[in-house]
Amino acid sequence: LEIRGTRCAKPSGERFYLALSGAGGLVFGSVEFVACHGPLPSSEWVRRAPEHCVSGAALPYRTTYAWEIRAPISFTRPVPYSHKPGCVIWACAD
Repeated sequence: LEIRGTRCAKPSGERFYLALSGAGGLVFGSVEFVACHGPLPSSEWVRRAPEHCVSGAALPYRTTYAWEIRAPISFTRPVPYSHKPGCVIWACAD
C-alpha cells in the first residue's frame, strides 16, 4: 500500500511510473494501480500495518488513504525524464 493524504481517482489497471522526490528526474520502476481505500479509520490503519510499512500507530494525515498497487517492475537502470516545476504527485511523460 502507498499511503497518501489524498484520494486517487486513476482507473484500476493503470500503471504508475515511480520516481523518488529530489532524485533529479529519474524513474526507477512502475506499479499497477488496483484501488484507493479510505479515508482509513485508525482501526484499519493498524490492521493493515504489515501492508504499508509506515511506522507508528497514528494516522500520518488528517485524512489518510491507502493506494493499493501490484505488479511492481524495477528498472535495471533509472530512466531520465524532464520534471516540470509544480508537479508534486503526478508528472506526465511526454
